[in-house]
Amino acid sequence: MKKSILSLLLILIFTIIFNGCTIKREVIPTKGIDSTNICIIKNERVKGHFLENYVDSLEELRFVVNVLPPNSQLNSCEIISTYTARRSWEITTYLSYAKIKVYKNSKFVGNAVYDARGGKGMVFDVHIDEKAMVKSLVAELFQK
Repeated sequence: MKKSILSLLLILIFTIIFNGCTIKREVIPTKGIDSTNICIIKNERVKGHFLENYVDSLEELRFVVNVLPPNSQLNSCEIISTYTARRSWEITTYLSYAKIKVYKNSKFVGNAVYDARGGKGMVFDVHIDEKAMVKSLVAELFQK
């Protein structure tokens, strides 16, 4: 009897610990972007290296990037981007959410979303390199 209770308890514990989230990734690729210049409106609420990783990823795709102050308008540049990102903690900190939007002449032309917030328990596949994640989102977003 004790063995069966212990077995059930262990199964319950492992189910709780390893009941991971589903990582959602959605990209609507940009279309009609022929300019190599892009502006990014800085989001001061985003901590860490997200902006740096985003700029680096765009520069690797040969974009000339200009980071604008947080209060800038969508019509400040022909091609402009906004972003938000969130870090969470689970053993270490990791990127749990990111959304990048791109506008051309103030009109929405594409976005990329990475969302690893949907579950409970320890999820080991969310602990990936943030720079690599941002780079892959940007490549898919701009189809390069």
